[in-house]
Amino acid sequence: MTGKAGVMQLTFAQVRAAAERIGGRVRRTPVRRVEFDGRALYLKLENRQRTGSFKIRGAINSALGDREVRRAGLLVTASAGNHGLGVAAAARLSGLGAVVFVQEGASALKRRKIKRLGGDVRVEGKDYDDAEQHARRFAQARELPFISPLDDPYVLAGQGTAALELLGQIPAPDVLVVPVGGGGLLAGTALAARTVIPNARVIGVQTDQSPAMVRSLAAGRPVQTPIGKTICDGLAGRWVAAGTLNIVQRLADDVVIVNEEAVPAAMRFIWDRTGQAVEPSAAVGVAALMEGVVDPGAGAAAIITGGNIERELFANILSR
Repeated sequence: MTGKAGVMQLTFAQVRAAAERIGGRVRRTPVRRVEFDGRALYLKLENRQRTGSFKIRGAINSALGDREVRRAGLLVTASAGNHGLGVAAAARLSGLGAVVFVQEGASALKRRKIKRLGGDVRVEGKDYDDAEQHARRFAQARELPFISPLDDPYVLAGQGTAALELLGQIPAPDVLVVPVGGGGLLAGTALAARTVIPNARVIGVQTDQSPAMVRSLAAGRPVQTPIGKTICDGLAGRWVAAGTLNIVQRLADDVVIVNEEAVPAAMRFIWDRTGQAVEPSAAVGVAALMEGVVDPGAGAAAIITGGNIERELFANILSR
């Protein structure tokens, strides 16, 4: 099982400090206003971020802010792809090394990008959770810190900067939707939103093929959840971390499930309205709005989390 037990200490001050720390090292990504069902929908295009994903925010904040990580000189992590890209980029920017464990079948494009950034890619295990176990053993044997995408306070605070930035770019939305895998982005987003727009609803979205956060919330504790056949590889995981779950329980309004068959239409909607090719994991929030799983109220905002997808695969998914 991944993650730490207990309550994670994470504050809005840490999110604001992360924004100051990583400023100038990440892009201030654009927001596109589109019409959806007669109402405004604001799309925060983190696919335009350095490395093609929001994940670099948390990775850089960890590399720069965590003294233990900086002293180690080598960043060790596990990833479905985008977090590993962020860690490899953070390592290069900080003059450090990076070892990234990925699962069998991880995106070839993301693996190539990690290697181009100087990361040492290790392929271990059938899914993310297996890869993480290998990474943690590797780090422990060498007395190195492990940078978790799921429950590292520096990483979560860094992820929260995407929402903090978004809320400074748009009128206050009624609802903010966030894709959820392990819940790091949702935890950081909920923390930022509760301070900046306390009356807005913050909703996480998972697909029916990997609903670990939904199942864990229902149980009140992390529970192992099988992964089905999924095109949303960036959200696939059997476990969520206890600390992150606690933040989501306290601060998010809900985490909902959308049928994965709705994701290609959401990707097509984003492409048609913005010209942006995004990966399936990035489109689940829009899919939930389109399917009526989430009520947009008078206006909604969605974080579009990444765009690291092969052109042929993107075209194939859109043709379904």
